[in-house]
Parts: sequence; C-alpha cells; structure tokens
Amino acid sequence: MHRRAFMIGAAAALAGTKSLAQPAIGGKTRTIIHVPQANLTSLDPVWTSALVTRNFANMVYETLYGRDEELNPRPLMLEGDLVEDGGRRWTMRLREGLVFHDGSPVLARDCVASLKRFFKRDAIGETIETRLDALEAANAILSALYAHRTTLTRIRSATAGIISPTLNVGLIKGGINTNVVPDQVAFRIDRRVIPEEDPAEVEAELRTLIANAAKRDPQIKVEVRRLLLAEPLAPRPATQRIAAAIQRHAKEVLRVEVPVAGVPLYTDARHYAAAGIPIVLYGAGPRSLGEANAHNANENLRLNDLRAATKIVAMAVADLLMKE
Repeated sequence: MHRRAFMIGAAAALAGTKSLAQPAIGGKTRTIIHVPQANLTSLDPVWTSALVTRNFANMVYETLYGRDEELNPRPLMLEGDLVEDGGRRWTMRLREGLVFHDGSPVLARDCVASLKRFFKRDAIGETIETRLDALEAANAILSALYAHRTTLTRIRSATAGIISPTLNVGLIKGGINTNVVPDQVAFRIDRRVIPEEDPAEVEAELRTLIANAAKRDPQIKVEVRRLLLAEPLAPRPATQRIAAAIQRHAKEVLRVEVPVAGVPLYTDARHYAAAGIPIVLYGAGPRSLGEANAHNANENLRLNDLRAATKIVAMAVADLLMKE
C-alpha cells in the first residue's frame, strides 16, 4: 500500500468513527502535520525506547488512562474505577464497545497481558513491578505467624520455670520514604524453644508456615535465613550436683531457700553445654527478672547482692573441689 493511500484510508476511518469528537478551530477543521525527528522503524514502544516510537504510540494506541489539559490522569479505555483498601486495591471496568483493528473485542485479560509484558521489558515497568506493596504481602505472613503463636500455649514444658514456647517478631524493616510503596520488607523472628522440643523440627515448621502463607500471591518472593540456633539447656545429672552446692551455701548466706528453676532467656552458656560441660546459671541480684528490670531501662544490681553472690559461688566452688 502506498503511503498516500494509507493516510487517506486512515483519515476515512477516523472520520467514520462517531465516538470521536470533531475538532473545531475558528469554525473550520484543520489538519495537524507532525514531522518526527527520526524515521519510525518500530511501532512497539515496549520493545524500543526511541522517542519517535513513543510519540507514535501516544497518537495511535489507546491506554487505560490518559491525561487531561491539566495533566491529571483520567479514564480513557475505562468506564471507571473503584479504589478500595486505602488505595491498595483498584477495580477497573473497561468501556463497552472496545475492539481491536480486526473487530475482536478488547477483554480484561488482554490488558493484563499487555501490562505484564510492560513490566518485564520496560525499565519503568520493572520498577513498578518491584514496588508492588511488599508490606501488604508481608502482612499475610505475619498474620500466619501470629495465628501460629496462639497454638504454642498448648505446649507445656516439664521444666519448672519454663511454661511454653514463645514466638515474637522483634524487628520489621522496609520502605524508603512515606510516598514510596515498599518493594521489600524484612523481619526477624525470635522463636524460643523449650527443652522438650527439637530445634530442627521447630525451624522446619516455621519455614513451611512461611512458605504456605506466601503461596496466596505468586508475586511474593520469600527468602528465609537462620541467624542463630541456640539449643535449650536441659537438666543433666552433673548439673544437679552443682545446683545442690549453690543452694546449700545460698541458704547459709541469704537465710532463704533458693529454688532451682528454668528461665526463658538466651545465654552464651549454651556453648559450654554443647561441649559437654555441665551448666548452672546463678544470677546475683533481685529474686525475679521483673524486680531487676532485666533487659529494660534502669536494669539494676545491688552491691550487697553482688557481694553475697560472690561469696556463695566461691563457697560452692570450694565445696565441689574438696569433694573431687
């Protein structure tokens, strides 16, 4: 087809379309002549970033939204849209009568296919795809974790002082600014195990829980890394002997009975236990973590308690060495 014949055919097609408004300037129509700065070698604005192709696409292809004279976005292919959930969910309805060049109707799946292609091949599209709200995606995983946490109270430890396993999300990090949708969210989980649990099984259970929660959306990409595995301390025959020595001398110095109990704390003493060395933790200071304000502001230790604890430990060590 000759260029002139193509232009005439295009003009006739436009003139026969009743849905397009006819421009009127001074009561007479005029033809806009556009001279591009380069030859139009590609009609696909997704395939190439050439300005001549972009300008051609803006004049020929119809998009879901356009801009008015004040550059505000307005529905173009759309009949309208419904914005919900604080702007995170948009429902778009296509106008009736939209057709391709061959007369076949334009369907929602056609628009989805075009958007997915744009996301994969265009630099701006890639940026938009990576900035799908990662915090909303993380919310599904966090909800699953918190729901799982409620079930942990059913598990009971036989060790005095230890009640049940615990799970906390201690750190959440994501986003770069108020007006930017977060593209990545990271959080740290603190799952405390009790002596009766197998840490490897606990970790596997958490990984499965997170993976299943992420399946709700194929765009969610999850990476799980173990930062630390601390084996719980378990009572052993050798520890009973050390605990008995401390109890005996604590009663002599403090004039009170000092019970043996487990505490749900993280301790570096686990490394000694892992090496087969019997471990007993004896804390100088108040009788409870709450009274000591442990791991909080104004954590305190009275000097008199420190002196008494030093004496108790020294006497217990001497007692144990003498019996060797």
